[in-house]
Parts: sequence; structure tokens; C-alpha cells
Amino acid sequence: MDPTVLVALITSCTTLVALLLTLAVNLRSAHQTRRTQVLDLVAHYRDPLLWAAFDLRTMLYASVELNLLRDRYQGQDARSRIQLNWSIFTVCQYLGWVEIFRRSIQFIDLGHDKLNQRLFGHIHAVTRAFSSSHLDGEELLLVRSEQRAIGEVMTLSADTHEQTADCTTFTAFQERLASEPEFARWITPVREGIEKLAALESARTERIVVLQNRLSELIDFLDPKKVRFPSRLRDRLALPESSNPDLLRDWEG
Repeated sequence: MDPTVLVALITSCTTLVALLLTLAVNLRSAHQTRRTQVLDLVAHYRDPLLWAAFDLRTMLYASVELNLLRDRYQGQDARSRIQLNWSIFTVCQYLGWVEIFRRSIQFIDLGHDKLNQRLFGHIHAVTRAFSSSHLDGEELLLVRSEQRAIGEVMTLSADTHEQTADCTTFTAFQERLASEPEFARWITPVREGIEKLAALESARTERIVVLQNRLSELIDFLDPKKVRFPSRLRDRLALPESSNPDLLRDWEG
């Protein structure tokens, strides 16, 4: 073989190998960058989402086991009205933080990381518990479009690129309910759902129990070592006696 040709072949092969190595390094770097972005976002929004899930889970638990929602609904004083508004707020707050999290990750490739898949699996399970037509109890039945709309009106957009979105606080929530008819209109499905739930002799419906359990599973995932919330604050509701005992284990919405 002509030495010149041989040298050219060796040079071409060397260049190709170098290009392949560079491509592999760049792909690995891109993967690490993407994973870092996802981990940063999850870390940033974990605590707000965790607290929102816990507030809602606790409200549902107390409504069933302690009948607190019914007591608040029957009360005519200002404190009862504030507590009833808090119950409405816990639903809206959770949907607000889910919407904020969704917006933050929508342009990021989440890849096939099992932890990411499990996180979104838990969030989708709560979404299904709200929207499923297969569960007994129309109280707090919120279709997906209503969930998204409520999450959107609860979201406070960031003023600058350096800031992050936030969720409406409870005091601001009460003020907006009283002064912004358009805001109150979007919240109506939740308000009516809470009022219907409060009017029941027992709030232990399939939807409420499944929803409370799905929220508890999300809390367990976000706080596996029980740093924020110890075991004594994680009791789960049991289904009504008339329900299929396999519903919680096998339910898929």
C-alpha cells in the first residue's frame, strides 16, 4: 500500500476515534447537566410541595376522624369561617404548587431516572384521585382541567429571571376570595366540594380516603426518613366498610 494512503487512513481513523470520544464525553456531560437540573428543581420545590401535601392530607384526615370540617361548617362565628376557608385553601395550595412544579420542569428532559418516574407517578396518583369517576363520592371531584385552572390562579409568577414562582399565601387567598370575583369563580368547585363534604354525616367517602392515602404516599416519598413529619403524623384513613377492601391496593383510577 502506498505509504501516503496508509498515513491518510491512520489519520482518518485517529480523527474518527477522537470525534467519537468527544461525542461520548459531551453526551455524558449533557446527561449530568440534565440530571443536576432536575435534582436542583426537585430539591427547590420539595419542601413547599411536601408541606402543601401534608396540609391537605391533615385536613382530610381531621375531617373524617375528628369531624372537624362539619363542626366548622355549622359554626357561624368568624373563626369558623376562617377555618372553613383554610380547608378550601389546602386544596388550592396543593394544586398551586403542583402547577408551579410542572411549569418549572416542562422544558427539561427528565430522562428515565426511576426516582423522577416515581415522583411523577405519585403526583399523577393524587391527580387521578381528584378526577376519577370510579370512586364513590362527588365531594371534591375535580376534573383535570379544573385542577390546572385552580393551580394557575394560585400561582404568582416571578418578576425577574432570578426569582422563582410562588403560591398565594393564606391571608392573600382570603383577601382575593373577597375582592376578586374572577379568582373566586375559579375556586368555586373547591368551595362547593368542601361545603358538600362538611354537610355529610360522615366524610369517609371512597374519594376522600383514596385521596388522603395517595397524598400520604407522596409525603412518604418526599420525606422518606421522616425528618419533617414523624410517623405519628402519618396515619392513613380506612375505607368505608361497604367498599371493596382491595380498592386502595389495586386502585388505578
